Amino acid sequence: MDNKVSKRLIAIHEIGKKNPSWVWKGDGSLYRMLYDEDLYVMAYEKIKSKAGNMTAGPDGKTLDGMSSDWIENTIELLKKQQYQFKPARATMIPKANGRMRKLSVASPKDKVVQEAIRSILEVIYEPHFSKNSHGFRASLGCHTALKQIFHEWSGVSWIVEGDIKGCFDNIPHENLIKVLKEKIQDDRFVELIRKTLNAGWIENNQTRHSKIGTPQGSVLSPLLANVYLDKFDKFVEGLIKEYERGTKRVVWQTYKSHSYKIAKCKKAIEESTGNTRMAKIKEYKALKLQSRNIPSYDPNDSNFIRIKYVRYADDWILGVNGPLGLAKEIKERCAAYLKNQLGLELSWEKTHIKPAKEKTARFLGVDIKIGDKKQRVIRVERNGKTFQRRTTGWTPILTAPTEEIIRRLAKKGVCTHEGEPISKCGWAYWDDIQIIQQYNSINRGLLNYYSFVDNYSQLGRIQYILQFSAAKTLAHKHKTKMTKILKARGKTLKTKVIKGDEVVRVVELNLNNDWKKDTTNFKGMKAQFDWDLHITRRTATRLYDECAVCGSSEAVHMHHVKHIRKMGQKVQGFQKLMAIINQKQVPVCEWCHHEIHAGKYDGLKVSQLANRVN
Repeated sequence: MDNKVSKRLIAIHEIGKKNPSWVWKGDGSLYRMLYDEDLYVMAYEKIKSKAGNMTAGPDGKTLDGMSSDWIENTIELLKKQQYQFKPARATMIPKANGRMRKLSVASPKDKVVQEAIRSILEVIYEPHFSKNSHGFRASLGCHTALKQIFHEWSGVSWIVEGDIKGCFDNIPHENLIKVLKEKIQDDRFVELIRKTLNAGWIENNQTRHSKIGTPQGSVLSPLLANVYLDKFDKFVEGLIKEYERGTKRVVWQTYKSHSYKIAKCKKAIEESTGNTRMAKIKEYKALKLQSRNIPSYDPNDSNFIRIKYVRYADDWILGVNGPLGLAKEIKERCAAYLKNQLGLELSWEKTHIKPAKEKTARFLGVDIKIGDKKQRVIRVERNGKTFQRRTTGWTPILTAPTEEIIRRLAKKGVCTHEGEPISKCGWAYWDDIQIIQQYNSINRGLLNYYSFVDNYSQLGRIQYILQFSAAKTLAHKHKTKMTKILKARGKTLKTKVIKGDEVVRVVELNLNNDWKKDTTNFKGMKAQFDWDLHITRRTATRLYDECAVCGSSEAVHMHHVKHIRKMGQKVQGFQKLMAIINQKQVPVCEWCHHEIHAGKYDGLKVSQLANRVN
């Protein structure tokens, strides 16, 4: 099938890479890209299986019933500038700190249109964004942000932890529109984005509107927030240019004196003999050992200042190699810029200045400290090569907050607050395989996220909690003792799935046995920005298939099914049929779609359907 729109997106991105300051001029061609059906097929294919898209929007509809006819009708409305986004359904969800935040559940079909807009915005802005911004960007993430800190923050003396108060909820719409117009001079395209912002939300059966906020839960919100906060990135980078000075630190007087002692001792060794020479060799070795803990450069050199900066969404962090007064001044200037230029405020309860060598700062769930009292050997990566290097106390140390992880596991009912494993009662009603897979998922997720930390071996305690919580949950399920479960299945809780006399599957805990730290083991490294992935998606779509039931090619929709285990009941009829052939979506014509929801096809055989959807 034609993939002209994908090639167009790639071309726009390439133009931006060559000239990041490039502005899209107002010929209306950007808005006209929304007339291409392929754009919506790509958008649909991207979001169709994501959790939440089978959650009904305020209109009670899901992606179930998606069709090529709907795409054509949507394009016609856009041509007439008559497409209207429906108000989202507001729901409150708990935050990690116990408070609640509002999440907007938009109409899933509105999400498809938003995703189409987002795909265009992304290729325009991605080359323009700062290298210090890592949140919600292709091929970037938490690990690339933390890797930047690990490799670039040596010598930092003060860390400023920054947090923007209610960032997503407080971005002024008019300010955001002005920022968009700086880069995009296509009024119809920008006004369509304004419509998404003005759609509002439904709360207590009333439609509400606001002139601030990009709704959390919206497909567009993360990218729009990055577009807006890019202004802050550029401001901070301007401060860095303003304050940084000096090309090299002054050599520390203590280091000079110590180096003189070593040189003097070495000369004495060359000039002496016998016992005197042996004594001088012993003295020389002691001096060399001491030198490992003495920095060569003066950490308080006022003529040498460096500032580091990293942002992930609304969380940001500054490293200041300079005096405390400078760190305070930069913090105040950042707060003033956010308030006066962007209409946002710092969260003072979450924004702190910490001495980098004495206290840990927390960023993206990782504790950060600069240096250690003892001499260390660390692994570093330069130019694609990994090697070991001795440190003298000014290298960033990244650690996992194990006590905080245990606290969160306790909150989830996996262990006590003291870290004692307990049965996760709510999971005791699941199949054994589902229980083991869930514990594997948590353990694998934590070990992968903290793969690079300096205290990696301490995660063994976390794995122990998960391992024995899993055993206790299985014991709870089968009304037996944990020791019997372990004796029967081993420490990995090996579970066999048997059909007849045949073992068809074996599932067990994937336990890590190698706790050697590797401070270069960051996952999700920055990769090439690859838009070719989008090109092949149209060829795999089923929006243009024949009906899987009757073979008709007229008015074909997609029938969607929620995750089988989350449906809250035993799956029967057509839903069970789809589960058997492992399908979440099948193409069906309008008539058969109606019959499915009416239960008319609950007796259909797998053989009658599978050959159409495989």
